[in-house]
Amino acid sequence: MKIILVPTDFSKNSINAIEYSIELAKKENAKIILLHAFHVIHTEPN
Repeated sequence: MKIILVPTDFSKNSINAIEYSIELAKKENAKIILLHAFHVIHTEPN
């Protein structure tokens, strides 16, 4: 089984990368995992 991990921030450039990976996955008969990670800044209330 082939899996393509596609990290993304859903910007215009990353959408192009997602579309490219979809086409690549079709050709290679692979699955795609989209990864969107972010860091939450926690602040204490005053």
